[in-house]
Amino acid sequence: MVFLPSNQLYDGRVISGEKAVADAHTHGARPMDHAGYVAKFRALAGPMLASEVLEAFLHLVHRLPEATPEALSRLNPPVPPGRLHADTLDGRGIFDHGLAVTDR
Repeated sequence: MVFLPSNQLYDGRVISGEKAVADAHTHGARPMDHAGYVAKFRALAGPMLASEVLEAFLHLVHRLPEATPEALSRLNPPVPPGRLHADTLDGRGIFDHGLAVTDR
């Protein structure tokens, strides 16, 4: 079960809720198929990773059952130096940790 956080408003009211499954789950509000997950990964990781690193990662993910322990160590793709830098929070996302993409 996916639980959503509770939020207490200034006037004391509490807003809370829960979901049985995530929206993208096959039984969720907006199910996503395999191609959708790959497209989302490309959209989010593409600006950060070199294309050959991104493709190697996807190739490895598609053969996980037969992957060696050494191959599994490549599931943490390297981000080129200088691609991430500390920045100020801009509030654009719930996981905004102040990371920003630099120009390629």
